[in-house]
Order: sequence, then C-alpha cells, then structure tokens
Amino acid sequence: MTPKVVLRYALIQLPGTVLLVLVILLINRWWVTVPLWLGLGIVGLAIVKDLVLFPLVWRSYAGGNPDDPSSMIGRRGIVIRRLDPEGFVRVRGELWRAETVENDRPVEEGRRVAVVEVSGLKLYVRADLQGNGPPG
Repeated sequence: MTPKVVLRYALIQLPGTVLLVLVILLINRWWVTVPLWLGLGIVGLAIVKDLVLFPLVWRSYAGGNPDDPSSMIGRRGIVIRRLDPEGFVRVRGELWRAETVENDRPVEEGRRVAVVEVSGLKLYVRADLQGNGPPG
C-alpha cells in the first residue's frame, strides 16, 4: 500500500461523495428541509464506509499491468493442492493452476513455491528452498 494507491482510491471515491452532497442540497432546497447535523452525518457515514472498505479493496487500486505475465515471476506462494506435477497454489491471495518445473518431484500441500514462468493462466513453479519472507 503506497500513498499513490491511497490517493487513487480517494480520487475515485470523491465524485460519489460530491454527488451525495449535491443530492442532499437538492432535497433540502426542493423537497424537505434536511437538518445540518443529519446531512453531515450522512456524508460522514459515506466517508467512514470508504475508510472501512479501503483495507479490503486497496489491491484493486494498486495499478500495474495485469496483462504483463512477468509481474508474477519471482513471486512466492503456498501449495494448496499437491503438485504432482500439476496442482494449485495461492499467490498474492489468488488461486492459480500450477505445474512444477521439476516434473520428477511432487511438492506437498503447505510448502512454499516460487514462480519461475507463466504461460496463459498457468504458473510454472519451483519449490522455494529459501522459504524466507511472506508469500506473494
């Protein structure tokens, strides 16, 4: 999470908040008088909602080129279903079909792997002998 991601999220949420303020002002002018405390409370709740959701969605605002397969190379993950030689791994919180590059050695569930190649939607991985650092 970087300041750039936070700024991108805030700027994307800004039009919705401005629209909410305008709707409250229009309701106040043409329909029924909205007390100041209620209007501020509604806007405040909208802002709190954005703050609460940010930790859950910030990766979506991180940018990067999703079509660039090289962005996965070097990432670490955890084996979810035994690789013998194919199975599933979790990398950056996403489940991927994977195959070992060392076809003769199965990799058991729970072991760490490192991505060495990407082909379409399949990752080619190698057992991570270093095992240091978090997956992803």
